[in-house]
Amino acid sequence: MQWSVRNSPSSTPRASIGWSGSFCSSDPALAGVSQVVSVPKIQPGQPATVVIDPAAIPAGTELSFGIFQVANGGRAFITLIDTGSYTCTSTAPHPVPRDTAVFGFNRSPSR
Repeated sequence: MQWSVRNSPSSTPRASIGWSGSFCSSDPALAGVSQVVSVPKIQPGQPATVVIDPAAIPAGTELSFGIFQVANGGRAFITLIDTGSYTCTSTAPHPVPRDTAVFGFNRSPSR
């Protein structure tokens, strides 16, 4: 899996990245992560690329990333959080909060 941040000259990135072993969420969950995070279609054998559009992150929010090892590989959880009201956990979220993008992988996503 590859990660890419879409360049936008008219925006200032507001992404908060908490990579391994931590995940933050707001209650109630914020809608809109699908406007910020996308995965373009790929050809067989190509790695997936997760694209983040910083210009689509609403004011007063940040992206929360949590990457966890689970029994059958790994999972990356991405959601929008309200910067004024959120909680964090050191375990993979269960159940997964509404409007959270979840990606699975078999090895470290940084490779």
